[in-house]
Amino acid sequence: PWAMRATLAIARRDLLGAFATPLAWVLMSATGLLGAVVFLSLTFRDGEIANLRPVLVALGWATLLLAPAVAMRSLAEERRQGTLEILRSAPIGAGAIVLGKFLAAIGVLAAMLLPVAVLAVPLELFGRPDPGEILCGVLGLLLVGASIAAVGILASILCSSQVLAYLGAMFPWLAAVLAVKLLPTWLGGAWPARLEQLDPLRRLDAFVIGLFDGANLVYFLAVIAIFLLLATISLARDERRRPAGFGRVGRGVHLGARVVAMVACGAAAVAIASSPALRVRLDLTRTRAYSLAPETRDLLAELEGRWSIDLLVVEEQGDRALLEQVDEVLRRFGEANPAIEVGRIDPTRPEDLAAYEALLDRLAAGFAPDSRDAEQAVEEAFVAFDEFVAFAVEEAPRARARLAAARVAGRSESSALETMSATAAMLEQVATTGPRLQEEIRSLLETSAARPFPDLEAARSALAAHHRLRSDQLAAGLPRDPRAVRIARSLRDSMDRLERLPRSRLSEIATAIASGEAAVVTGPGGAVVVPGWQILPRSSFAGAGAVRFDR
Repeated sequence: PWAMRATLAIARRDLLGAFATPLAWVLMSATGLLGAVVFLSLTFRDGEIANLRPVLVALGWATLLLAPAVAMRSLAEERRQGTLEILRSAPIGAGAIVLGKFLAAIGVLAAMLLPVAVLAVPLELFGRPDPGEILCGVLGLLLVGASIAAVGILASILCSSQVLAYLGAMFPWLAAVLAVKLLPTWLGGAWPARLEQLDPLRRLDAFVIGLFDGANLVYFLAVIAIFLLLATISLARDERRRPAGFGRVGRGVHLGARVVAMVACGAAAVAIASSPALRVRLDLTRTRAYSLAPETRDLLAELEGRWSIDLLVVEEQGDRALLEQVDEVLRRFGEANPAIEVGRIDPTRPEDLAAYEALLDRLAAGFAPDSRDAEQAVEEAFVAFDEFVAFAVEEAPRARARLAAARVAGRSESSALETMSATAAMLEQVATTGPRLQEEIRSLLETSAARPFPDLEAARSALAAHHRLRSDQLAAGLPRDPRAVRIARSLRDSMDRLERLPRSRLSEIATAIASGEAAVVTGPGGAVVVPGWQILPRSSFAGAGAVRFDR
């Protein structure tokens, strides 16, 4: 058809024009330089995983700044050179012009991503990269760039200056990205999750890890379609004589209604594609990293009762692409057995506090019997501690007086004097520092936002070590004092009970939770924690030949 030939002719002319000027070459050089720096700094090192995820993430931010430059000259330059009227006089519609400009922008964006293919060559020579993951990430970058270019074409129609067109294309996306990062700290409820759906870079994360998500594809296609339609309407309106008075108001209302309708249709399409029943997720990694092994599926299917896997992580401190990868694996766990509930909790986000409190309540209830035994043993140890401190306060002056009298009389042997001196010093130390030591140990039993459970394990260990030492010293120093013998026996009995207690699993879980990152798995038989460093490693292992964790 004539319209299609005209569209391709416009696209070919603009594409050749872009490479006839420094613009396309400068953009390719910028992306190539940035990609090479990130590649050499974060990827091409011993022990790193052979993928281009850091490069693709960095190029995502670069696309946010460079893609508007691709589209800013599409119509603004035509208007400046006076060739826009020639295009309008041709027997083609505004839609063909806009589509041709858009196809040319896609061509330049594709050329910008060619350095990614070059960076894959050393990976292939020195490692085993995943081509499916790399191609999926490049597709995501191309979709992000195409969406920004669509906005840029609309800005180029509305603005007479290329600079204004560039700013008009960049700032809406930059504002959306910043809003997603800043507004959730001020808003509550479901608004943060809704705002995240507007961030193109967050949707790019799934492509970067080799996960093709149909909802993300529909999102980008909807954005492209909406802004290309708006560009077509704006260009068509610019060709007509502008009405005045109420006619202008009526056409403005009509245009506003059409814009609202298009946005509503796009949002509806994204919502439908995001529904669990219709959402399509494809694992494009060669290793099928997100497809569970048959043995794992069989194990999960055999689990009985209710199970839950809660990943605790502060999202701002984590790698978004890595978190998306872990989320996808957990999602496959839930698909393998509907009785397994999976989720990610950020304790710093207000909207996650309810889930965080529910997890803490579930853990507290599950370990209540063990906690009661430990709490009772610790309290009995404190009772023995209090009695010992009271005895030390009363006996320390007497012990010091007996020691002074023995030295004056000179009838005691040197070994006896040493024992009396050590006993007096021990009693004075306990009388002086005993109450402060009790306060420090009791502070381990206090809870806070950073420590959601009492640290019974640390308190048990501290009391057991103290009672072992002091009972031996007291029994050796005052063997003929009935009260001292009784207190020493009380300290020894409480120490024995503390040491016989099984290690508190709740304390282990509390320590892992307090570190900020952990995975808590709860089931009918209790709970277990996986430390965060095993799931979200921060750096490579040192040493030649070391291999980094593959999540």
